Amino acid sequence: MLSIRKLFAVETLLGIGLGVGYLTSLRFIGKVGLSEILILISIIILFSKNYKVFFIYKRNLENFIKAYILFILILQLPLITLTTYAITDYNSDPKYVVSFIMGGVLAFLLSNASKFNEFNFSKLTLSFVYVFVGTNLITLIFFPSLVDDPRYTGGAENPNQLAFYGVSLSLLLIIYQKKLSIIAIPIILWILIQTKSDNFLLTVYLTIIFYLIFIFFFHSKFKFALKVIFFLIITVLASTFIINLYSEELLELWLVADSGNLRITLLQNGLDVVSQSPIVGWGAGSFSGFTPFGTKEAHSTPIDLAMQFGIIFPIIIYGMMIAVMFKKLEDREFLVAAFIVGFIVSGLFHFSARHFTFWVEFSVFYTYIFHNYNKKNIIIGNKDII
Repeated sequence: MLSIRKLFAVETLLGIGLGVGYLTSLRFIGKVGLSEILILISIIILFSKNYKVFFIYKRNLENFIKAYILFILILQLPLITLTTYAITDYNSDPKYVVSFIMGGVLAFLLSNASKFNEFNFSKLTLSFVYVFVGTNLITLIFFPSLVDDPRYTGGAENPNQLAFYGVSLSLLLIIYQKKLSIIAIPIILWILIQTKSDNFLLTVYLTIIFYLIFIFFFHSKFKFALKVIFFLIITVLASTFIINLYSEELLELWLVADSGNLRITLLQNGLDVVSQSPIVGWGAGSFSGFTPFGTKEAHSTPIDLAMQFGIIFPIIIYGMMIAVMFKKLEDREFLVAAFIVGFIVSGLFHFSARHFTFWVEFSVFYTYIFHNYNKKNIIIGNKDII
């Protein structure tokens, strides 16, 4: 068993690593920065006590999914990546193989450790929020010149990266730190508004809409017809209000973030790439662009995962997210379910799986499904008060 001191240390290390993970433009050795070093140390500590999770298998769904994901990450991904790199001129990138393997290994280590109460996601969330909010507030307050340059990134390579970390943190807060989230999430919201990210605005909008949907379709005693009418009215009024209030800003954001409809082109060409190797993908790399097999990502997590791993991989990943969302609806935890929708949406227009916080969230979903969600250390069942 880990000592209390070591237990706290690994959660703090990982929380700090996630909290500075958005500083992708400040890495000092290629793709390696402070975040990657702290997360690697955390993986080593967790592996020393939980390595058996990779060698114990039983005939059930949990172990099938674990075996499949580890097979894809540890065996298929390196093999396909090296093959693509060796025999094609596509934009294969072997260095990302290590990052993906670390993310998957971290997810299963966290799940196993929390199963035996050797890891506490609540403490991880505390470290994460203190570092993320603290570093961004310092930047915004003491270095205001960085805010309008022209969009605030906080040290990330692009605003959507910073926004994704904020959305991920918000989901962890609403699950593990319900009381703190009342204060922290509005601050995070204010920070992320400075990014002028259209992806983030869409995430917030759909999170609110789905929260209303969940309340009135799964909670209210109104008849079905009245629910539909109410939903349509709310949707039309909310959409009209946002469009009228932010029409110029939204148009400007779309033109800046999507010059020449580039985003749509990336999605279309990404799907074209997937169709040419739907089972095993093309390995680690960026294969979309102005034409199929260009040098850019599709900037959509499901499509980028399918391009690199094959279509089964993202189906399993997102299937688990959706399964947890429906379980939360069954438990009448509508706010958590809505935030899960927000997390999914935030990855639709940004490749989030190359960030470790994505794999921490996957670990939360995996743990919830397979390791008894009634345990206090895994998911705290704080039901919403309507």
